[in-house]
Amino acid sequence: MQSRIKTTYWVFLLLSLLACQGQQQVSKPETDKKYERIVSLSGAITELLFAMGQGGNIVGIDVTSTYPADHLQAIPRLGHVRQLNTEAVLGLQPDLIIAEKGTEENDQLTTLSGSGIEILFLEKENSLENPVKMAQQLADQLATQDDVADLASAIVSDQVALENRISNFSGKPRVLFIYARGTGNMMVAGTATPAAAMIELAGGENAITSFEGFKALSTEGLLQANPDVLLLFESCLLYTSPSPRDRG
Repeated sequence: MQSRIKTTYWVFLLLSLLACQGQQQVSKPETDKKYERIVSLSGAITELLFAMGQGGNIVGIDVTSTYPADHLQAIPRLGHVRQLNTEAVLGLQPDLIIAEKGTEENDQLTTLSGSGIEILFLEKENSLENPVKMAQQLADQLATQDDVADLASAIVSDQVALENRISNFSGKPRVLFIYARGTGNMMVAGTATPAAAMIELAGGENAITSFEGFKALSTEGLLQANPDVLLLFESCLLYTSPSPRDRG
């Protein structure tokens, strides 16, 4: 019964969101502009574009774009949003660049905007509803409503499945998220980060609560955090030094 009530709540919430944003869209001037050469500077945005049937229009991606992997192999990678290869971006002749809000203060993006390329910054929040909200912003810009409702329905289903699974847990493990940005450059996630939100949504407890954002990892800090689980990206293994046994 409780699961059914939660399902109804999430359906109502997401459909209300779509309805409200749909009403706002009516007041916008109609445009016939079509975007056929899109550069995505966010893994989340890239995934949403493919989910909305716009993947074929992507001509460039950033380093965080890893899914769907099979479709990204032939698309040029342009670096990180804060360290872009500006000349490579210009060479792709995009008619739209899409990034997340919070990256506006960026010399490379300022240069690209000055060249006449349109740049769209999407609002983002650390919640399960975020993909639908970002998808709606994309739909408004690209003049399409394809698959936004389907995405909302899928998230409702996933939310219920997640809550049912978490209800079987006997406790909350303390999880420490480590972000390896290169050899000797290890950061840990504090509060108000996507990693912290993900850990809590998955039924865990973020091991770092003494600061917001990301800070450098120290041995003392690791001991004080006393995590039950260390969480890393698979790509972090690239920065791990081989053991003497591995060196042969």
